[in-house]
Amino acid sequence: MINFRKPLEQYRDLTLNMIERVKNDEELSDLINMRDNILKEFDEADYSKEEFKKIVMEFNILKLDSELQLLVKKEMVKIKKKIENIRSTRVASKGYGKSREQIKLFMRRA
Repeated sequence: MINFRKPLEQYRDLTLNMIERVKNDEELSDLINMRDNILKEFDEADYSKEEFKKIVMEFNILKLDSELQLLVKKEMVKIKKKIENIRSTRVASKGYGKSREQIKLFMRRA
């Protein structure tokens, strides 16, 4: 049986750091990798699920994970809207560019 109080505390701290980084539009990949390593340790370890659950509840890890997930989803929606705006602007710009070329073509013939 392992002592997972320290790794769960690290997991909580990483999650809190991730929440702050999402709020500040900062890079998350290093923290994601670190959290993933902690989770892999738990997958490979033999431990009491009751004690694990007790510590998870004590550190409010489930609440923090759901908060992080919600923030990430909100950021994804914002990014999708920005991409859609860029796409529609690009389509409109191409459309106006083609109409200008057609006007120039008619002017040359006249």
